[in-house]
Order: sequence, then structure tokens, then C-alpha cells
Amino acid sequence: MVAFIFTVVVGGALHFTYELSGNNVIVGLFSAVNESPWEHLKLAFVPIILFGIIEYYYLNQTTNNLFLGKLIAFLTMAFIITGVYFSYYTFVGHPILFVDITTFILSALLGHYLSYKITSSTKEYKLLNLLSVISFIIIAIIFVNFTFNPGDSALFKAHNH
Repeated sequence: MVAFIFTVVVGGALHFTYELSGNNVIVGLFSAVNESPWEHLKLAFVPIILFGIIEYYYLNQTTNNLFLGKLIAFLTMAFIITGVYFSYYTFVGHPILFVDITTFILSALLGHYLSYKITSSTKEYKLLNLLSVISFIIIAIIFVNFTFNPGDSALFKAHNH
């Protein structure tokens, strides 16, 4: 539950930090720099990584599959956020703030529930945990790249509420 609350609160705050920083490039690496669906995925990714680091420090010896659980939490959020967004946007032609916020919260709830189930498992998946760490590094590099070089697809197009 703490990870879920952390993700919602920190993710919500990261929505505004880039603008509040005066569009600081460094802040833009971990905050949404515009209203595109892609940039909003950082609002899930960064809190999950930060809380995962905290959990690793405190729970490393008492839990299994922490990195796999965190990756599943992020991927769950990413798929739900983009799936819901593009599903309704296709029909209404504009973002709906209430739907976006509700989707973020519900996807965080489901993602962290799945993460909990995976990390509380007695079976350890060492290879999948290693691949999850590698995946997080690759995803972070992709976020940095597309922050500075966004693609042309609808995923990278800013749509203001």
C-alpha cells in the first residue's frame, strides 16, 4: 500500500516539477515535459524506481523478485495508461483529465498489487530479476532519448486538457 501511495503522490508531483523548475533540462529527465502520453509514463516509472531502491535497501534480505515485481508494476501501468488513453481518445478526440487521473490511480493500484504478489512469492527468479534490472536501465535510456528526440507517433504528441 505504501508503494501505491508513493507512486500516486510522487507521480502526481512530477507532473508539475518540470514547469515549476523553469523547464530545467535535468528535471525534464524525470518529469513530464509536455502533455503527451509518453511523458506521462515517466510519472509511473520514476516513483516505481525510487521506491524500488528504498525497498531494496530495507527488504533485500527478506523478499524475492523485487526487481521483477517493480518491472511488472511499471509495465502494468504503462499498458493500462496508454491503452485506456488511446481507446477513449480515438472516440472523443481530446484528453479527459478525470479519466487520465483515475486511470493512473487504478493502474498504480493493480500494478503494485501484482508487484506485491510477485515479491511475496517464496520462489525466487534470479534470471528474471537480472533481466528486470537490465530492462529498467534500457527503459531509462529510452526515456532520456525520447525526452530530447520525441518520435512522430501519437504517443509523443502533446494533447492539453
